[in-house]
Amino acid sequence: MSGKIPKETKPPGTAELEAIRSIIFGEQEKYFNQRILELEEQIKKLQKELSKKYEGLNQRLDQETQHLTEQLTLLKNHLEGRGQSLEQKLKNVNNQFEKRVSELDEKKVDREWMAQTLSEMVKILQPNSEKDK
Repeated sequence: MSGKIPKETKPPGTAELEAIRSIIFGEQEKYFNQRILELEEQIKKLQKELSKKYEGLNQRLDQETQHLTEQLTLLKNHLEGRGQSLEQKLKNVNNQFEKRVSELDEKKVDREWMAQTLSEMVKILQPNSEKDK
């Protein structure tokens, strides 16, 4: 024999102990069992509420994410449009600047040419004027 008591067989006096325990602790046991059941129900109710709130928060988060994505797309498109507009304005300003610089170079060349021509004319005229004296 191994010295183990089979589960089906209870040691003698177990029934009496259970009866005594029921008499002594019966009301408290019923109270605590009822209280445990109530607490389990409250836990289940709170879990359901928490689950609903979690789902609601997830939906709200998804909506906000979608809204922000749309706003970012609109902002990106707006900024790209503004960037292209500014780029075109910059090209226009650059073209105008280059045109003005070119005009100034032409005027400067014209002035230099005129100065050189006048200088040459003066040289040509000076010997004649010295002869006249």
